[in-house]
Amino acid sequence: MEQMAPESVAVVLSLSCLSGVIGVIAGFGPGIVFTTGMLLCGALGLDMGPLDQLAAMFVFFDLATVFPAWTLRASLDWRFLLAVWIPWTVFELLGTAVLVWNTTSPWFKRSFGLFLLTILVLELNIQRLRCGRPQSQEPTGFDVRRGRCLAAAVLLGTFGGLMKGMYNVPLPAIIVFVLFSGIDKDMWRANFVCLVCLSAPMKAIFLFVVEEKFVEARVGSYAAAAAGVLIATPIANYLAKFVDPQVFKDLVRALTLIGAASMLAVGTPFAAWVTLAVAGCAVAMILLKRWLAARASGAKDAQGPCEEPEAPKPCNSESPGEYPEESPAKAAV
Repeated sequence: MEQMAPESVAVVLSLSCLSGVIGVIAGFGPGIVFTTGMLLCGALGLDMGPLDQLAAMFVFFDLATVFPAWTLRASLDWRFLLAVWIPWTVFELLGTAVLVWNTTSPWFKRSFGLFLLTILVLELNIQRLRCGRPQSQEPTGFDVRRGRCLAAAVLLGTFGGLMKGMYNVPLPAIIVFVLFSGIDKDMWRANFVCLVCLSAPMKAIFLFVVEEKFVEARVGSYAAAAAGVLIATPIANYLAKFVDPQVFKDLVRALTLIGAASMLAVGTPFAAWVTLAVAGCAVAMILLKRWLAARASGAKDAQGPCEEPEAPKPCNSESPGEYPEESPAKAAV
């Protein structure tokens, strides 16, 4: 096999950096950005490799999270980590096997399109879901020594691992778990980062030893995927002081919608036109939203300080579509 083109390696590095930066600032898991971006670049004609090679690159992406995992070790709960890690590892390997067996199937890519739509709908309704959580449930009472908590941890490992293996994006399972489990945000952040690190070696063994998917010609892309995570951390910390996180949230939502449309139309003669049309609509909606927000802000400033205060928002002060404080997205790597 020929060496991967330099421009393709540069795309992998750029997507890895972008995924890491957006994951920190916007609060979305980087898997959506990286996976969707790679598939879209492949659809545009770049040599990004088959789906199993995308999974191989993401293994190195996950392995690069070992440093943040070490820094968060003080908040680890080993019982919870073990309860999630065992089923997560098993079902991630099962999901990875499904991906490897269907790496050239257009229907598998279409299923990913439906999966992206599910994530988009779930994320846009995060406020409603949070309001539906039992009010008596405090985010500090999670203990796997209780049966209900243990069952929740095992279910997270089962469905989250399966989604991670098949699509590299376990976000739906994570959102539901964090919203309804009552887990402390620091405990979740530390354990999830460690979970990603601990499961990555097993996935690497399955892909590179059992399935023999390690391709020497793509070593550059493997290194780029890992390097991008390390580069993204200081960049994200710097940009977070100046950039409105909502801008990045809107960009990720647009990318998710474009990726869903592209994957649902894959293998059809109008796939490119569908992608371009949805991309145009998504960009137009973002620009319209920002313009309306700027206009509303200007009108509010023009009213002066005598304006009556707004009525308190129900449930919490966050705007619809934003993650709550204990959101998994704040902890996603």
